[in-house]
Amino acid sequence: MMFSCKNIFVPLFSFFIILGSQSFAFSTKDIISNPSPEVRNILLKSTGDALITANASLAVKNQDRLFCPPEDLKFSPVIYEEILKVTVEQYLELNDLTLASSLLFGLTMFYPCK
Repeated sequence: MMFSCKNIFVPLFSFFIILGSQSFAFSTKDIISNPSPEVRNILLKSTGDALITANASLAVKNQDRLFCPPEDLKFSPVIYEEILKVTVEQYLELNDLTLASSLLFGLTMFYPCK
């Protein structure tokens, strides 16, 4: 399938709209070290769910998905946080990136499409 900017624009645009501006203000390190579990969970859930939605949008349009988790996996803030922690341990430079960037990297690492 040939890559087209037009084909990926809508899912990515949807991702940024759903995500909102809040999680862009925080680096991955800020989220992981945030002492408030409520704030951490809200940001992780909103960011993770936005990535899941954008990924599903690609699948609906018969385009290559960015990551391919098992169909029966129920994502939660706990799962997103674990993915982030493991990913950042392996790639320390992700600490300074936005939550969305680091989580997307982690999801592609944990659930690669074959």
